[in-house]
Formats: sequence, structure tokens, C-alpha cells
Amino acid sequence: MVRDNDIGLKQHTWRSLGVGALQYGLAVMVFVGAVHVLMGGTGRFRSSVPFFGASSASDLLLLGIPAFAVFAVRAVNGVNSPAWAEFMFLVVVLAGFCVPLATLGSVLFLATTDYTYTGIEKWLPDIEDRSARELSLLQRAVVTLELSRDVQDRTMELLEEARDKDLMRNRDYREMVGAMIYIATREHRDPRTMEEIAEVSGASKKRIGDAYRYIGRNTDARVVPPFPVDYLPRFADKLQLGPETRERAEQIIEQADEEGILSGKSPKGTAAAALFLAAGIEGDERTMKEVADLLDVTTITIRERTLDYLDELELENVPDHYYRLGEQE
Repeated sequence: MVRDNDIGLKQHTWRSLGVGALQYGLAVMVFVGAVHVLMGGTGRFRSSVPFFGASSASDLLLLGIPAFAVFAVRAVNGVNSPAWAEFMFLVVVLAGFCVPLATLGSVLFLATTDYTYTGIEKWLPDIEDRSARELSLLQRAVVTLELSRDVQDRTMELLEEARDKDLMRNRDYREMVGAMIYIATREHRDPRTMEEIAEVSGASKKRIGDAYRYIGRNTDARVVPPFPVDYLPRFADKLQLGPETRERAEQIIEQADEEGILSGKSPKGTAAAALFLAAGIEGDERTMKEVADLLDVTTITIRERTLDYLDELELENVPDHYYRLGEQE
């Protein structure tokens, strides 16, 4: 789905630029024409059409009024054109080239809207806009976080819904896309930690957290709390643990849940400790530091959760030194 949305991105970007050029060019032409008519045809802007050249500071001011009005309207409506394009539009109309700009905008708009011109966008250079950055971030996350196709598709659905509801306006795309990935991975019970998503997105955990709550308030999406067993497949792969160890860790978590000792505990830390303990039981032991480093969990958390399991559960074949973890500082 990411690939399908990327196909028409260049065409969409150039069509947006065409609309912008039309808006700036037409607004200035209409405004200047109205001033000329109201002044009985004896007003300023005596330069020949199509240039409407400004001959004084007051002329420049009159050209600037409609130009900056268009800029303000576009900014309020959350137009995602590159900043350099908006600056170029302003410079061109203030220089008096509003008619050529409107003409160019018409050509770009028609060429990228009428699909009888299929493929015309291949002659246009690539332009990166906000949409491109959003998709680029998602594609990078797909690779780095090894996201499933279902998670990709759900993230794209959330992104399209946010665009339709104008939720992306004045929001950092990195935190918004990061929050959507966070929601999608949890909905499909293939969670990624906030730390992992923050690292790949470049946004802070706090900002991503604020963004997913914002999305939750304005859409039907709900952040599903992850259960520790949801982390086991990926964590076991990172630790290179076999299916027997993973199954034993799942049994430990299920027993702990039945005993009610998981409440208020971090699902990530709970899963890491269960794998640490299960590896020892199955004779495929990993050191606490190794587990902590690979799974980005503190050794303190692993030790405390492991001791909780040993204190509350009746487990067999646990190596004796696991019971002495509480003696370590």
C-alpha cells in the first residue's frame, strides 16, 4: 500500500504547485484590475500587461496586499507546499509577473490533472513535500522495525484519515506518523516500544505520546494495551532462543497473569524477564546484561520481575543461582 501511494506522489506535488501559482497570479491580477477600474483607469501600474510592474513603494504595497493575503489563506488551510515554493510565488508576483505565473500554474495543473497526459510527471523533477516526508518515514520504519504488511496498511489508513480530517495541520509529521505506527502495531498485537519508534522517527517519546492521544481523541483509533506475550516472538528472535524457551516463557506469563502479579508492571519488562528465566529453565541461559542490552530493558527491571515470578509461582527446574538474584546489588 505504501508503494501504491508513492506512485502518484510526484504528480500530486506538481499539481499542488500549479494550484498555488494560479492562486497567487489570479489574486494579484484581479486586485490590480479592481484598483485600476476604481481609479477610473488613471491609477497606477501603467506598465504594459502582463507585467503590472511596480514603479514605487506604494505600487509594491498594492501588489503585496493580495499576495500576502493568499499566503495567509494557504497557511491557515494547511497547504503543504515546500517553503521555497511559497517564497518563489511571493517574489514573482511582487516583481510583477503575475500573468506569466498564472499561465504557468494553469499549464501545470492541467498537465497533471488530465490523465490523458499519463506519464507527463516523469518529465518533471522530483520535489519533496510533506507527503513525501511522511511516506519516506513510514518506509524507513517498515524496514527498521520490520513491520508487517497489516501494520503498514493500518498506518496508511490512519494517515489518510488524519489528512482527511485535517489533523496533520500544525503538527510535526514525525511525531504523528510515529504515533500511528505505535497504534497500528498494538492493534495488530505486534507492538513496538516507544523507544524504538522514537529512534526511527526522530521525535521524542513525550511528543509521540501526545500525538497518539491527540489521534485517539479525534478518530476511532484506540491504543490497545499490549500483553507481555505479544513481545515474545520478536524478543525471542533477538535473543536467538528456540521455540521451547518461548513456549516456557509464555507459560510463565500465563501463570503470573492468573496469580494477578502482572498488574501495573511494564509488559516489555515482564516479557524480557520471562524469557530470561525460561532460558535458564530450558538450559539455554542468557546473562541478565545480554538480555537487558538486546531488549533495551534495565537489569534492575529484569531482576525484579524474575524475583516476582520465583516468589509467587511454582516453577520447576529453575537453576539455584536464579534464587540468589536478590542478593545482587
